[in-house]
Amino acid sequence: MIRNTRWVVSILTGLLLATSFSKVEARPVRIPFEAVFGGTSLTIDMDLFPVGAPDGTKAAQSTLSINGILGLLGPLTSQAVVETIPQAPTQACPGGVFIIDITNPNNPKGFGVSTSTFPNGDQLYGRTLTRTQCNNTQGGFTGFDTAEILGGTGQFAEASGTVTLTYEGFTWVFDNNVKQGFFSLSGTLKGTLFLPK
Repeated sequence: MIRNTRWVVSILTGLLLATSFSKVEARPVRIPFEAVFGGTSLTIDMDLFPVGAPDGTKAAQSTLSINGILGLLGPLTSQAVVETIPQAPTQACPGGVFIIDITNPNNPKGFGVSTSTFPNGDQLYGRTLTRTQCNNTQGGFTGFDTAEILGGTGQFAEASGTVTLTYEGFTWVFDNNVKQGFFSLSGTLKGTLFLPK
């Protein structure tokens, strides 16, 4: 009788453990990363913001080469379309300040989305949350962005995370008549990627 009781207790204990483990939710894999990037940007004839009531400010399309991200996955190419909102020049930024800030849904400012493509074809999607870009009067600029990861394809289908970018660049040519220019930029980025297990 004692043996049977122990045997029943062992089975019940095993069932309880199996049930409790089955209720544990899988936590996403957290992958911190840092990288360097460089590329070009070109103003395009699109006015994306405000939606439904364009303000005359043109968007820019950027193509970047990013190295060092996510270790062994190798270099990747990122393309983005952004539209900043011009602000008044300041003493520190005599060429003007250009912002994106969509953190307040009642008063969003600007627009930015990106697609990064890895060598194997997998893509990672992102959206600019904030940007502050400071222009000088000689064509140079510096900037800082925050962005969020919004999934992708392949192994990034359910990805999430955050990214910060710090960069500097130069305006090679700008046509004031049509408000279009060609720019180079380079910088660093760091962030955290979350992938489901």
